[in-house]
Amino acid sequence: MSDLEFGIYVRSELRRMGLQQKDLAKEVGVSDAYLSQILDGSKTGYKVKEKIRRYFIEHK
Repeated sequence: MSDLEFGIYVRSELRRMGLQQKDLAKEVGVSDAYLSQILDGSKTGYKVKEKIRRYFIEHK
Protein backbone atom coordinates (compact mmCIF):
# COMPACT_ATOMS: atom_id res chain seq x y z
CA MET A 1 0.00 0.00 0.00
CA SER A 2 1.43 3.37 -0.99
CA ASP A 3 1.62 6.29 1.44
CA LEU A 4 -1.24 8.00 -0.37
CA GLU A 5 -3.40 4.86 -0.30
CA PHE A 6 -2.68 4.50 3.41
CA GLY A 7 -3.89 8.05 4.04
CA ILE A 8 -7.06 7.50 2.03
CA TYR A 9 -7.73 4.26 3.90
CA VAL A 10 -7.19 5.85 7.33
CA ARG A 11 -9.42 8.81 6.56
CA SER A 12 -12.19 6.53 5.29
CA GLU A 13 -11.94 4.37 8.43
CA LEU A 14 -12.11 7.46 10.62
CA ARG A 15 -15.31 8.55 8.84
CA ARG A 16 -16.77 5.06 9.18
CA MET A 17 -15.98 5.04 12.91
CA GLY A 18 -17.27 8.57 13.45
CA LEU A 19 -13.87 9.81 14.63
CA GLN A 20 -11.85 12.86 13.76
CA GLN A 21 -8.19 12.91 12.82
CA LYS A 22 -7.33 14.63 16.12
CA ASP A 23 -8.89 11.69 18.00
CA LEU A 24 -6.63 9.23 16.22
CA ALA A 25 -3.60 11.48 16.72
CA LYS A 26 -4.23 11.44 20.47
CA GLU A 27 -4.66 7.65 20.47
CA VAL A 28 -1.33 7.05 18.72
CA GLY A 29 0.56 9.77 20.61
CA VAL A 30 1.32 12.34 17.92
CA SER A 31 0.13 15.83 17.08
CA ASP A 32 -2.73 16.32 14.65
CA ALA A 33 -0.34 18.22 12.35
CA TYR A 34 2.19 15.36 12.28
CA LEU A 35 -0.54 12.79 11.63
CA SER A 36 -1.80 14.95 8.76
CA GLN A 37 1.69 14.93 7.22
CA ILE A 38 1.82 11.14 7.48
CA LEU A 39 -1.62 10.76 5.91
CA ASP A 40 -0.83 13.06 3.00
CA GLY A 41 2.47 11.26 2.38
CA SER A 42 4.88 14.09 3.18
CA LYS A 43 6.25 12.19 6.22
CA THR A 44 6.89 8.47 6.40
CA GLY A 45 6.19 7.83 10.11
CA TYR A 46 6.66 4.06 9.95
CA LYS A 47 6.28 3.59 13.72
CA VAL A 48 3.16 5.74 13.79
CA LYS A 49 1.68 3.82 10.85
CA GLU A 50 2.17 0.60 12.80
CA LYS A 51 0.38 2.13 15.81
CA ILE A 52 -2.47 3.18 13.52
CA ARG A 53 -2.72 -0.33 12.06
CA ARG A 54 -2.87 -1.81 15.56
CA TYR A 55 -5.49 0.74 16.62
CA PHE A 56 -7.78 -0.22 13.73
CA ILE A 57 -7.29 -3.94 14.39
CA GLU A 58 -8.20 -3.48 18.06
CA HIS A 59 -11.23 -1.28 17.30
CA LYS A 60 -12.84 -3.14 14.38
